[in-house]
Amino acid sequence: QLDAFHRRCDAALYPAGGWAISFGRIVRGGVAAGIALWLAGRVLGTGYTAAVAGGAGAAWAQAGALSLMWYLSFFGWTEVAIGCGAWSGVAVPENFNAPYAAYGISDFWRRWNMTFNRWLLQYVYLPLGGARIRQPDGTRQPEWRNTLAVFVVVALVHILGGLKLMAPGLPPIHFLIQWAIWVGMSTVGVLAT
Repeated sequence: QLDAFHRRCDAALYPAGGWAISFGRIVRGGVAAGIALWLAGRVLGTGYTAAVAGGAGAAWAQAGALSLMWYLSFFGWTEVAIGCGAWSGVAVPENFNAPYAAYGISDFWRRWNMTFNRWLLQYVYLPLGGARIRQPDGTRQPEWRNTLAVFVVVALVHILGGLKLMAPGLPPIHFLIQWAIWVGMSTVGVLAT
């Protein structure tokens, strides 16, 4: 009877070739994480110094490599988690949906780290009122205060997470200023798109 149960679970979780697909996701995630580690060595090593000395082109290349490094690291562990979850009979939700193919900043944030996005929507944006009905035709327009609150929470999560890695105490002021600029730019970008 237990074998029949496992066969039904396997049929539901793993369509034809499902085990191979799960293993493929684990391998793909491992490769992505490996590339992210390699990029981290190049980007975080002497990359900043080279970018400053190399002018605007080198600075943009540094920003692109850093962005790719973060994406590959998140994507890699997510792929491994989804593959391992499938092997264990647990459906782990997708976390990325081609974010760099987004048509604008708001679409990018819908595609990037979708599980965290859902949490922010459920526990921050909607409790604050979400998008309010503003137009005569009944369409909703994003409420800037609620959008700002979401990005403030994202910044606080990352600042507190960074403190776990750095040391207890207040972070340097330039660190906080950078996050404040990011919050403002992200809020304006989402509302504009």
